[in-house]
Amino acid sequence: MEEVSLHDSQWKCVIDVWCRWQDDPAAPGGDDFDPFDHLIAVNGMITDRKVLREIHDGGEHFILQRLSLSSTKIFQIVNFPLDSHLLLAAFENSAHPREELLFVPDEAASAVSARVAMTGYRILRSHAVEMPHSYQTSRGIPGVAPDERGTWSQPRFAIVIDRQGWGLMMKMFQALLISVAVALLACFIKPTHVDPRFGLGVGGLFASVANSYLVGTYVPEGSEFSLADAINLLGIGTILVSLTQSTISLWIYETLGNERLSRRFDRVSFWTILAVFLGALAFCLAGAVGQT
Repeated sequence: MEEVSLHDSQWKCVIDVWCRWQDDPAAPGGDDFDPFDHLIAVNGMITDRKVLREIHDGGEHFILQRLSLSSTKIFQIVNFPLDSHLLLAAFENSAHPREELLFVPDEAASAVSARVAMTGYRILRSHAVEMPHSYQTSRGIPGVAPDERGTWSQPRFAIVIDRQGWGLMMKMFQALLISVAVALLACFIKPTHVDPRFGLGVGGLFASVANSYLVGTYVPEGSEFSLADAINLLGIGTILVSLTQSTISLWIYETLGNERLSRRFDRVSFWTILAVFLGALAFCLAGAVGQT
């Protein structure tokens, strides 16, 4: 597994593919038939191929090839960075529709090597299947009716991966959590000390916005809202609420002249804002974990 890139919507791997077949004079191509001829990758491309072994014993044939694949995939990022994905290496023989060529998966021998690893993810399971695939067009083939739908046999090897632990989550949001904590510390500063009282919140706000831009570099551009976006928005909103609280506390202290009420409002606000932030954060994480 060479690469899994959510931002670029692609993944790359090296896969060994083998075919066993018997001669059938009535089949297209006759004795010269080779299933690797015109073999293409679905939703990607074969960037390199190498024949590892080839056996021809009378009418029995076996070919093993090592293929380098570069595949395009629209990753679901709703639960990022607690995400899981299905990676699908799928092939077709473009020269022969399914009624001429049917791939049968070798389920007993298909597996993922124990040495396969990828940064940030672990492999949960894998499975080899065959699926019929029909195109919604005749593709202008001479002699074929425009409304005729050709069907091809697709051998597919599926790999399910997910994030290993919460390490990425902690690295991505440690700055945000500290920013929220620093902003809430303003509740313990006298409202008339305007510079530190509001400076903590403003500084935390800038840090949280910078963290939001950093998280955006991990995921592809699009309208989909991820768990990471929700946590960033929660942090920014909490800091904004803390600044609003400081403004109200200053108004109570100076305009109403009630220092005691201002101090009490600060204490109650600190615990209320902290509880709501932690509760909302726990709710978001529980929802993401429940969907993985």
